[in-house]
Amino acid sequence: MLNVAQREGWILRSPFAAGDSLISLADENKRERILTPEEEGRLLAACETPRRAHLRAILICALDTGMRQGEIFSLRWRDVDFENGLLSIQAFHTKTMKERQVAITTRLALELERLKASAPDNADGLVFGIIDNVKRSFTAARTKAGLNDVRFHDLRHTAATGLWVLTFRYQRLAAS
Repeated sequence: MLNVAQREGWILRSPFAAGDSLISLADENKRERILTPEEEGRLLAACETPRRAHLRAILICALDTGMRQGEIFSLRWRDVDFENGLLSIQAFHTKTMKERQVAITTRLALELERLKASAPDNADGLVFGIIDNVKRSFTAARTKAGLNDVRFHDLRHTAATGLWVLTFRYQRLAAS
């Protein structure tokens, strides 16, 4: 917040910029957990109960787009373009404060169409109907799937890895 205030000229200098950081980035252990396709299937299967049915579409959105949890929860029906197969993520809801669009996979399109069929006709309505978080239902699903070390953010890493693999395969095919 103070960095934004300094960049906008509202303050001359951030009080936190004066000294060394308390946390050394070199000492931090980076943790990236990528789900295998089998683990992904187990996690989605764990959502096949009435208490966690709402979670399945959210997990598919995270796995197929790499969107952050806050971006997913703030998604409104006006941001879903079925015709062009795109989701628009509004700048206000992104970490970088820049609007962007992500493609809708076939699997995600099916989930979104299912949700749309049962949703009120309101363009400003939340796609997933969740405002805050899905911590309890996600914890229950990952426990049932035997994936206690998986965090919600790991779904973003899984999506990025999947996209990288597809890009690599496409480049190899194009080169041959």
